[in-house]
Amino acid sequence: MRLRKGQSELGMGIRLIDVDHKGIERLLGEVQATFAGGGSRSSTLDILGRLAAFTRTHFALEEGLMAFTGYSGYAQHRRCHQHLLQELDGFTSLYSKDELPLDRNSLRFLYSWFDAHRQNDDAQYAAWLAAQDVARGQIDVTILPSNDGPVLNRRGTRESI
Repeated sequence: MRLRKGQSELGMGIRLIDVDHKGIERLLGEVQATFAGGGSRSSTLDILGRLAAFTRTHFALEEGLMAFTGYSGYAQHRRCHQHLLQELDGFTSLYSKDELPLDRNSLRFLYSWFDAHRQNDDAQYAAWLAAQDVARGQIDVTILPSNDGPVLNRRGTRESI
């Protein structure tokens, strides 16, 4: 199971977002490797928990960039993020209760969930952010809202608070 051919090489052109997308891909790969290797339910749940936490932080970054730059599609994109997180939480909940097997179909759901969002929703605002100098690093991301998770330092890397 993989992202659509060639998709992992296609970035948004915004380094912070592209790095996060690679992190999500890595966690999806960990879920798949656990499945292929016959890993335990608890190790799979641990990875799914890390995937959910990382995705929440990533969505907060995206939403902060959109809000800061005045992106007109912000409210709709935020609703999409909330829906995707509900789907991921529902998937994890069903799996934890042994009501959903981890098989090729459920793995396909996880990959298509991320791939469709990145290729459809994220692509719509990438050009906007690039035009706002985010892609060239002209906006100081330390001024973005940090919520209760990691913040970005001046080099654009994550650090714990």
